[in-house]
Amino acid sequence: MTPDEILSFPAKVLTQAQREHYFEHGFVGVDGVVDETVLSNLQRITGEFVERSRLITASDQQFDIHPEHRTDDPDDTRVLDPGCPCPCCTSGVPRGALRAGFKAKELLPPILLSLHNLYYL
Repeated sequence: MTPDEILSFPAKVLTQAQREHYFEHGFVGVDGVVDETVLSNLQRITGEFVERSRLITASDQQFDIHPEHRTDDPDDTRVLDPGCPCPCCTSGVPRGALRAGFKAKELLPPILLSLHNLYYL
């Protein structure tokens, strides 16, 4: 089916504007999917993790440091959670690649992290 064919059917979950946005931009944002408290907590924990990684100079049990790791640009190559069944973790995408993707404003890292976070809700 083409996007025009899909859009010809009535919207059921997303609004028509959200559906059109998806086909034009390749993503759609949906407010309120993750509770603000949960989101704030995830952002805080991620920030703390990044800050702790700045002090690491060699790989250990928690961090797998990339050769280009620096205190001003930390880079950890380990997947988020090796035991997690989400698409992000099972694909083997390392944390450092996700972080680099976020910095480059790529679309895939936020999608993968959203899927990962939804597995914990």
